[in-house]
Amino acid sequence: MISMDYMHWHKTFKSLILFTALLSACSLWTGCSLINSLLGRESLPEEDELTIDETTKLEGNTLRAISTQFEWAVQYYEAGQYEQALASFSSLEKEGASVPSFELIPFYQGMSFMQLNKPEKAIPYLESFIKNNAKLAKAQEARMALLICFESTKNWTALSAMASEIEKFSLYTENRTLLHLLWAEALLEQNELLGAKKNLAVAASLMNNMPVHSDSYLSAELNRSNEDLYGRYIWTNARFNVLECTRLKPQEQSKKSKNKKHFFEIWIQAKSDCLQKTMLETLNVYQSLSPRWAENTVKIYTQACNDFIKTPQWLVENKYISNQKEAKQMLKNKLRISFYNFSSLWGGFLKNFQYQTLNRDYLEKIIKHIESLIYELSLPSS
Repeated sequence: MISMDYMHWHKTFKSLILFTALLSACSLWTGCSLINSLLGRESLPEEDELTIDETTKLEGNTLRAISTQFEWAVQYYEAGQYEQALASFSSLEKEGASVPSFELIPFYQGMSFMQLNKPEKAIPYLESFIKNNAKLAKAQEARMALLICFESTKNWTALSAMASEIEKFSLYTENRTLLHLLWAEALLEQNELLGAKKNLAVAASLMNNMPVHSDSYLSAELNRSNEDLYGRYIWTNARFNVLECTRLKPQEQSKKSKNKKHFFEIWIQAKSDCLQKTMLETLNVYQSLSPRWAENTVKIYTQACNDFIKTPQWLVENKYISNQKEAKQMLKNKLRISFYNFSSLWGGFLKNFQYQTLNRDYLEKIIKHIESLIYELSLPSS
């Protein structure tokens, strides 16, 4: 799983432990002789006075101190103190391979940068860790984190390539579901709808077989993760459906026909019906979405409405008609009827949603936006 449980530390307890660790580390160097003398300890002899046994003991103490530093760096990370964790791991990195679990340092550096929302800095560390430690247990977590970083940086080609590679590995069900959802998103961005459709189908199948957990904190965390996956699926599926609607085109013969309006109105009606169908599909599950995915999904339909009103411009750009003003006059009434239907669909659902407060704002916003587009179409100059 990618998500972390953050540990909470009391300042007093942390200060006490850190001070104790400091005293332990300081006992290794003559530079801390003042502290040693205050505690009634004798300073270490000069290096050339050390016996073989004392040298071996000193080296062992040094390794234990470094090991403690590494453990503290991990604790900083797990406590959500990512800046402090990065500083600690950077310091340990200079110690080289003598650091216990040295190979995990780039993993924690990459994950810390990702948690700080700096994916471009996280990517090289995660790639380095995976390259050199492909079989370690944390490699799966690193690979999934890398996918998310590629999504954040909109590197869709790299995401698709990584997803294709990761698919071959054994994965937790939640991670495999996320893999296919991210892959579908990347393929949509590259206008590869068939591949996106395939990945959405795999993700849907995985979610249908995903168990529902109960009665424990861990189970609650898993349910939240599943809820997020479900929301991502609804969002990605809405994007796919809207793209399919936008790919509908007028009949080719309309370019040469004297009765262009007839062909264009048939086309507008088909696009309108397609959009209404996917809107209704989303509204039927809208109440189960978390605020994040409800907002993102509504934004897809807001953009779809913005694109739909530009249909006359699209006709001119694709050489179906030469005069944009003429195209607007042809389609004005049909477009207005379509937007009234959209408004009725969303408004009717909002009435049934009147006792719900969660996600209600997003519904109200898109309804107001659709109304503004209807007003725009009603203006004499439009």
